[in-house]
Amino acid sequence: MDLSWTLDLKTAILTLLIAPLFYFFLRRLYKFLRRHLQYLLDGFLWFVGRYIVRSLAARTSLRRYCRTQLEAAATKYLQVPGRAGLALETDRIFVTLKLEFGGNQEGTFSQGNLLRAPR
Repeated sequence: MDLSWTLDLKTAILTLLIAPLFYFFLRRLYKFLRRHLQYLLDGFLWFVGRYIVRSLAARTSLRRYCRTQLEAAATKYLQVPGRAGLALETDRIFVTLKLEFGGNQEGTFSQGNLLRAPR
């Protein structure tokens, strides 16, 4: 059994240069297809849902709208005015608001009935 080996220049170039570029291209293609196929699937479900069930079409339209708004660069950061302009990441500064009442009464309130909530 012969265990001697020699460095093959073509294989070295392929391994060091072309393989990483090919991997990078495949990763980019995968991300592109995953993002755009989601939109295509949402559009197809909306189109089919219009004729089958109206609530499905409304839900899909709302999901598509929310996804588009959440991925937009304009809503990713909250610009805080001041001498030194500051941009805060919206997902990190969001605070869940909770209405508390000192009594024993519990309830669900919205913007329509909030002013009629017990004090």
